[in-house]
Amino acid sequence: MKFGRILTGPDVRGQVQMDLDSEMLAATERDGITRLRFYRFVPPSVSLGFHQGDSEIDIEECHRRGFHVVRRPTGGRAVLHKGDLVYSLSVAEKESSEKAPLHLGIYNLVSLAIIEGLSALGIEAGSPESELYNDQGRGRDLPKLCFSTATRHEVQVSGRKLVGSAQKRGHGAILQHGSILITLEHLEITELLAGLESEKTLRLRKALERRTACLRDAGYTGGHKELRDALEDKFSAYFGPFEEAANYQSRMEMDIRSALKLDGLNKVMSSQRLEVTP
Repeated sequence: MKFGRILTGPDVRGQVQMDLDSEMLAATERDGITRLRFYRFVPPSVSLGFHQGDSEIDIEECHRRGFHVVRRPTGGRAVLHKGDLVYSLSVAEKESSEKAPLHLGIYNLVSLAIIEGLSALGIEAGSPESELYNDQGRGRDLPKLCFSTATRHEVQVSGRKLVGSAQKRGHGAILQHGSILITLEHLEITELLAGLESEKTLRLRKALERRTACLRDAGYTGGHKELRDALEDKFSAYFGPFEEAANYQSRMEMDIRSALKLDGLNKVMSSQRLEVTP
């Protein structure tokens, strides 16, 4: 039996995170081992979907605020990773549910893991009943944002989107990662869209706020570690078993460091503490 691997962090800049997620997918393609990672973007970053035009974002304004702009290997739309926790999962095709198409089976299992993890923390979450949540008054600019809509596979609290996820299908494996909103700081992304006047930015912010929820508003007062621990437990139930940290820590560090092939990234990682959890 092959045991999966869980890694917490590292909390580093956006391009490193995307390189690591891509390497997770490549590694699972090679060996069929499930990999799970939880991390944050430091400093905050705007991530664009793989096919999304960068002209939709005011990159100069992002840089002025100290935000990085990166492109995800997955699809979807723009997300501001600020005040969130990101999960990343790479799964071999043979490990997916046979009762649903590959991509939907993984979406469903991830949503169940998140819903049950949040339930353990006293937060009631679920998936929308309709295929697409979409209230009236949607403008042309909201579709540029990941959290402007929720499909039936995504996690909501009180009918508002809490988790935004995206996938990439590789050779016999899938990468899925997503943003779990802890605070409403992601709403700042409405100020980062290109070519908008302040009045329209304010309307977009209010519209996006109606569509989204965060854990703080749902009553969660804990920290990142408590949240990660609860999620890891439920992800393990659906995608495990996962190997004990003491047995694979050195190999997991090698997996992560093998992703850092660009100049300067190994130096960044050498200063980061890799916290591996069972």
